[in-house]
Amino acid sequence: MQSTDELRLQMQQLSKWQAEQTAFLEELRDYTEERINEFKQMVAKSIDTFFNEVEEDLIDRIELYQGQQVQIFFEKEIPNVLKRKMKLWIERYNPHIHELIGKLETALIEILAETFESRVTIKQLRVDHQVSNVGQVELSVGKQHDPLLTSGLIVGGASTLFLVLGGPILLPILGMVGLPYLQRKMQKDQLEKLKPQMKADLTVQLQQIQFDFTDEVQIYIDKSCKQILEQCVLMFKDRIMGQEQIVQQQLQSRETNTEQNKTVINRIDTLLQNRYLLAEPK
Repeated sequence: MQSTDELRLQMQQLSKWQAEQTAFLEELRDYTEERINEFKQMVAKSIDTFFNEVEEDLIDRIELYQGQQVQIFFEKEIPNVLKRKMKLWIERYNPHIHELIGKLETALIEILAETFESRVTIKQLRVDHQVSNVGQVELSVGKQHDPLLTSGLIVGGASTLFLVLGGPILLPILGMVGLPYLQRKMQKDQLEKLKPQMKADLTVQLQQIQFDFTDEVQIYIDKSCKQILEQCVLMFKDRIMGQEQIVQQQLQSRETNTEQNKTVINRIDTLLQNRYLLAEPK
């Protein structure tokens, strides 16, 4: 059992930690931002490689295209190819994105655990909000499987990214259908002359789609990582607040017991004095 002095020392350490939280949490957010930027760069590089392959594929299709319904090719086939390939990218890389977010979560929890253990003498005074035997608290998550991810606290997983495909992201390609040279049937020689222009225009529009797609994925990563950070911070703030409340309760209990003991001692002293007076010869 901890002494009153030990409890008071622990309360001082907890109060000191609360006072230092602002600077520490700012450092933690800076660390998270660094990881987010790394994740964004990795994703951007992957998407860049992906779109280079898509562009090469679509350019080859234009080169091999011999039909006269060019408008249908740009209006139907190219958007369908893009949508299908982007869906495959999401299905392939969504698990990798979540793995990165999960590693960030584990790192944040470990940083918080190590910091609390070094700055505050934390004792486990409750289990499921009930007072328990005093013992060392376990703050680290060990090798658990991403508890915040599996409990659905991140933005929404692959379903969120799939929504991008149903939005305006393909509008640059669909807008090409309005180009004058795509609105009429052409002879083979006309088509061959226009192919370089078609390729150049398609490249420009693909770059816009790549930019928009990269932006959407990076926004998703940013929101998910910051949500993980806030959940981790709230979890440990709650742990510290609970710790403070229980230490305070124990201190108050000690003080109450001390006062009660003093009252009992005073009563005993009074009784003894009364008996002594009664026992004196008159």
